[in-house]
Amino acid sequence: MAIAEIVRPHGVYGAVKARILQFEEIRSRDGAEALRGAFLEIDANARRRLPAGSFYIHEIAGLEVVSLAGELLGTIKEVLKTGANDVYVVNREKGKEILIPATREVVRSVDLEAGRMTVAMIPGLVEEEE
Repeated sequence: MAIAEIVRPHGVYGAVKARILQFEEIRSRDGAEALRGAFLEIDANARRRLPAGSFYIHEIAGLEVVSLAGELLGTIKEVLKTGANDVYVVNREKGKEILIPATREVVRSVDLEAGRMTVAMIPGLVEEEE
């Protein structure tokens, strides 16, 4: 399971935005530069347990998204990290996408076993079909 990407010799971008990591075998900036773009991985069993209602991105990606009324809205393609809250990019039919804010007001339930996220429809979430 990838937990972070090495973006530059003095930075790692992952779940925590400000981590510094040092490898025993890497003694120079050039050595660190060779790792740019590499991903840090851990065994899935070694990951930390998240609080109830929190999920890893790889658990969210691929979930079906349905409205409270049971209407299939699409499938989560990716998770965007924003300053305030995450945003789920949902693929709809015919290549269209909708953006779902990852807030308690919108996301009502996540059932990983069923592969489904249930959301409350808010004005402007889905454009009116023509």
